[in-house]
Amino acid sequence: MPIPLGVLAVAGAGAAGGGAAFDLLETTILGTATESVTFSNLNTYSSYKHLQIRAVTRNTGGNDVGVRFNGDTTNSYASHALAGQNGNVSSFDSSNSPAMYLVTSPGGSESMNYGAQIIEILDFNSTTKNTTIRTLMGYASSNEQRVRLSSGLYNKTDAITSVSVVSWGGNTFSSGSRFSLYGIR
Repeated sequence: MPIPLGVLAVAGAGAAGGGAAFDLLETTILGTATESVTFSNLNTYSSYKHLQIRAVTRNTGGNDVGVRFNGDTTNSYASHALAGQNGNVSSFDSSNSPAMYLVTSPGGSESMNYGAQIIEILDFNSTTKNTTIRTLMGYASSNEQRVRLSSGLYNKTDAITSVSVVSWGGNTFSSGSRFSLYGIR
């Protein structure tokens, strides 16, 4: 059973009583399979405190997805996650990695289903602290149900000017995958 897309609408509704304002900044819908999607020139969104990427994706093979900032492929990232899959719980962590390994997308035998991912980039304009992110993802199919909560660290104090969501292991995001960037005031 695919994840209802309503989870993305609820996540963007903001807090009750007029809390945070979410503004849609950009959307990319893939016409062909691609390994990564990059949002550039984020410095033009300096009026926002945080950024959020909401994605509905499927993957052509394995299902690991990573996040990189500013085109940086050095071992400057750390991440950890708590996952539930088919009634089992697991966790993982990584440090000194070339990306933050944070979310999954249906892949392999699950490639006919789409999964939902929400990636929040906190204080992306700060140059006095490391940038952190938190993610939530999930999907369900006839073979597998998965949910994952993750967080990551960019071990540099650079302001974030671009963010890439990357499919690993030579896999690609399938045509029809959607990535939307939101600003949070």
